[in-house]
Amino acid sequence: MTATLKLRDYQRDALDALRTNWESLSRLAIVLPTGLGKTVIFAELCRDAVRNGDRPLILVHREELAQQAADKLRTLDPTLRIGIVKAERNELDADILVCSVPTISREKRMVDLIRSLPSPDRRLIVVDECHHAAAPTWVSTLRNLGAFSGAVRVAGFTATMSREDSRHLGDVWEKVVYTRDILYGIRNGFLTDVRGKRVTVEDLDLSTVAKSRGDYQEGRLGEALLRSDAGSIIAEAYRDHAGDRPGVLFAPTVETTKVFAEDLNDAGIPTEVITGETPYEERQLIFKRHRIGETQVLSNCMVLTEGWDAPHTSCAVIARPTQASGLYVQMVGRVLRPFPGKADALVLDVVGVTGIHALATLATLTKSKVAVEEDETLGAAAARAEAEDEAREAGKPADAVRAAGELAVTDVDLFHGSKSVWLQTYAGTWFIPTRYWTFFLWPENGSGLFKLGRKPTWQNRGERGGWIREGLDLGYAMAIGEAEAAEVDPSVSQKSASWRRKSNKPSDAQWAQVARFGLTVPEGANKSEVSDIISIHFASRDLDPRRK
Repeated sequence: MTATLKLRDYQRDALDALRTNWESLSRLAIVLPTGLGKTVIFAELCRDAVRNGDRPLILVHREELAQQAADKLRTLDPTLRIGIVKAERNELDADILVCSVPTISREKRMVDLIRSLPSPDRRLIVVDECHHAAAPTWVSTLRNLGAFSGAVRVAGFTATMSREDSRHLGDVWEKVVYTRDILYGIRNGFLTDVRGKRVTVEDLDLSTVAKSRGDYQEGRLGEALLRSDAGSIIAEAYRDHAGDRPGVLFAPTVETTKVFAEDLNDAGIPTEVITGETPYEERQLIFKRHRIGETQVLSNCMVLTEGWDAPHTSCAVIARPTQASGLYVQMVGRVLRPFPGKADALVLDVVGVTGIHALATLATLTKSKVAVEEDETLGAAAARAEAEDEAREAGKPADAVRAAGELAVTDVDLFHGSKSVWLQTYAGTWFIPTRYWTFFLWPENGSGLFKLGRKPTWQNRGERGGWIREGLDLGYAMAIGEAEAAEVDPSVSQKSASWRRKSNKPSDAQWAQVARFGLTVPEGANKSEVSDIISIHFASRDLDPRRK
């Protein structure tokens, strides 16, 4: 049996917001940054719909994203029957359909699709990257599927509810019912904190670059960058500030993508190019080389802003200066997923000698009014701002205000922010203890992905362990592990268990095990802390030899 994935509080709140507002409206949107698990939310939404006898459709704007969405859904719940409708594939006999809009917008494919669907009141439409939905092809597709009839429930998900053209998303989406920003994710340990470094190109004058729809025209911006010394300056900045960080570079045109890649390679930074014309199979090989470290930087022409997950990547080069906050959020969001050993993310913002203050910056990533200083992380800036406000209200002098801000910075991460008890073996393997099973994460040969395994404890010696799921990014691996552990033994695996209260003293049985195995226990340790020390001992004995 597959354990029900344990939703984070904000994911549950987002689902509740959809269900409540569907009582009066039909086309609703959720705005959450990359890395906060939009797929988990709509997977749970689709699972509920299937249980109720309804038919969910998931719409994506590129054919390759259809396969990615289907793969993620199967990862989260292998029991789901998922069909893909794109290009030559027309798998209409499935519980959930993942459809490419460029494919189903064709008349013949739309007719086939509608024939396979139940009545409008039994349909659920999920729109991934729903900021695309105001485009004419999308509007026509949604109308044909009954999205504007009021009978079909429609849920849109995106990291940014903004577009760079004049089309109005309000014509499609009646209400944004739930939103969180990147700072929320950082403060709660769901995203990696991020710091910025300005890379100034002295002979780049952005004030002369023509604009269209509120941002620089990509072609004209590319020409200005090529006329400048941007490429060599970017390479030097990467070498000086990014070191060995795996990175991604965003450029405005195919030509700048290739030129900047050449400059990085000339500087000894292994870089490969991805454009819209890069074949799917070749693209996957490039991604693999990037994951295993053969390639350090991926230089791309705006094709990795959506649908690309590489949690190990910790540097984003914004070599496509922009005034569009939505585009900036998408680019930076690619490097904010947590990953073991990843302390923070670095953004290298390429700027010219003019027009700097009009550009989107790290402060764009949150609705809070935060001034982020050079080389300061967004989380630190927000903590400083709050501490400064509190100090001012208390009437403290300016130097005390600064000191208060500096002391307010906290170190949070995905594991410690979890409601489950995540511990590490002596060799560094993350695991959740239960009485009968140890659930653990295992890196997959430098791929950046993880296996989730389970191993029987001494109380369950007659059972066999094994891999539960493979090919997971860190967030999904943790979520599935937490769900499995909570299902078999929530009394041990959850931090909220009553016996874990700080006031509870260790038992005689615990002290006996400490003495038997010669374990070191800090003075004054409570029952929970001693239990974790014992769990780490046994898990290390069982799991650490696997690293040899």
